[in-house]
Amino acid sequence: MEKPLKSTSHPIPWGRIAGIVLVCLAGAYASQHPHTFLYHFVKFIFLPVP
Repeated sequence: MEKPLKSTSHPIPWGRIAGIVLVCLAGAYASQHPHTFLYHFVKFIFLPVP
């Protein structure tokens, strides 16, 4: 009889994935809607040097 396979993979970090997705969505929204607070906020975070 074969033993059932145990999952040796690490648990999926859903919090980190959700954070990355939210950052991507914020960047996409900011690129489509300039001159909004979110646009300037994302620009300030990702482009601190003019």
